[in-house]
Amino acid sequence: MKTLFACALLLIGSAPAGAQNAPAAPPAPSLTLARPEAPNAAPVTITLADALQRAKQNEPTFLAAAADAASAREDRVQARAALFPTFNYTIADIGNQRSTKPDGSPGLLTGRFVSMDGLNMYRSWLVAHEDLNTSTLMGNGLRKAQASEAAALAKLEVAQRGLVVTVTRAYYAFITAQRKYSSAQSAAQQAQRFFDIARQQEQLGQVARSDVVKAEVSFRQQQQGFDEAALAMDNARLVLAVLVFPTFNENFSVVDDTQSGPALPPFADVRSMAERNNPDIRAASELLRAAIRWEDATHVK
Repeated sequence: MKTLFACALLLIGSAPAGAQNAPAAPPAPSLTLARPEAPNAAPVTITLADALQRAKQNEPTFLAAAADAASAREDRVQARAALFPTFNYTIADIGNQRSTKPDGSPGLLTGRFVSMDGLNMYRSWLVAHEDLNTSTLMGNGLRKAQASEAAALAKLEVAQRGLVVTVTRAYYAFITAQRKYSSAQSAAQQAQRFFDIARQQEQLGQVARSDVVKAEVSFRQQQQGFDEAALAMDNARLVLAVLVFPTFNENFSVVDDTQSGPALPPFADVRSMAERNNPDIRAASELLRAAIRWEDATHVK
């Protein structure tokens, strides 16, 4: 027992020396965000129309709706073609030719009537086939295909409108983020300049230490705002890049057309366009007209 206790004390006493002689563990690698390098080619300039066109070629939901609409249109074409009769063309030998034996000698005739056309006669058929039933007469298959096509086209329109809204928001969110980044960068540079001037004046004894601290606090705040603006701009660029490009690509620029937008049409034209393109507004307008007519009729009585 004493021997075991002595060995334990020896191991405990030698542990710090061994730890000092052991090589230091390598530092853990710092976590870095992987970001692809920009290619040497010039950035692609994208307008809003280009962004919408590119998004229609890459957005999965819109492509699925477009494929469903194309499939429904083909189903309608096939259903319409199924209403027409089918035609089959066949040709066959009547068999009026004299038969021959296996050795090649002439055999007996077939016994059929041989016309003046000769022994070798053929018959051709053009057969028209049509299944006349209730479904065919009423066109149920075609009506079902037309309804399916109308539903697919409506879903395609909804997907297209949703895609336009999403791309437009992402496009102008990126432009706004760029403007905020520019403003934050200018503010951070001015705060840096003011902080440097305050430190120089402190060294010359012209200002108190509290003024330098205030300038430093203002600089830190502006620098934090600049970092946040840079992060927001990178996020907006990433969102737009995912919508516009089939592969990850951040080497592009957008056209800031917020100052050169077309003038809005008169309110009457806007109202007519909204009633023509928006079913909710069209229904509300019809209800309003019906209510006005009902009120006029009530007052007349």
